[in-house]
Amino acid sequence: METQTKAEFRNLIMKKLELQEEEVDDVLKSTLYSFKKEIEEIGGEDFIKSFMKLKYNKMIIYDKTEINKQEIIEGECIREKNTFDKGFKCICGKKHLKNLHLFKHPKLEKEKLIIGSRCIEQVKLLKKVYEDNEELKMKFDKILKKLKANEKILTHKNCLKCGELSITKDYEYENENRKHFCSNCIVNKKYIYCYHCNNKTIKIEKDWYGNFKKYCYPCYTSLKK
Repeated sequence: METQTKAEFRNLIMKKLELQEEEVDDVLKSTLYSFKKEIEEIGGEDFIKSFMKLKYNKMIIYDKTEINKQEIIEGECIREKNTFDKGFKCICGKKHLKNLHLFKHPKLEKEKLIIGSRCIEQVKLLKKVYEDNEELKMKFDKILKKLKANEKILTHKNCLKCGELSITKDYEYENENRKHFCSNCIVNKKYIYCYHCNNKTIKIEKDWYGNFKKYCYPCYTSLKK
């Protein structure tokens, strides 16, 4: 396997990220280089070829007070290198992860590897480093899009009308209705458009069963038939 030496990689990131001599070492001290090296070792080939084979699986939130570590390891088939006695660690070595982003790689067969949030930031930097490779840039964008969507689940919830993750959790909205519907779906602060015809407005209120009303009266009666 022919891969870049640390010195060669140092020169590459200094050029691509437009860093000064004194800035390069700070970047290398982060998880950037260890992330790159681990991807290469997993694939047994250079970084670009190995990274292109990564496939995002899903995100698991690990709370040691609520979830048994061994259940995750066995249920998700986590490779041993991504665990330690007190929890989980990223492929770069960083420990005590809470947000576990699981990936598959053909060289690991059924095992899944873990990439933490810190290394997600490194992916953004590496996208700039390898910006000349259009196929790799598209791969970076695809992974980052999935990561961003999953991380947003931690801070946002879905609008009950459009389903978008557009409502910030635990935020005290001035309009109480904004806790359930996004600004694009609310009309005049207290109405939404009918779920069926999307033409007539209905007042935001709950029915006898405690659920928010979805249909205007004409649509409700026609749907009941």
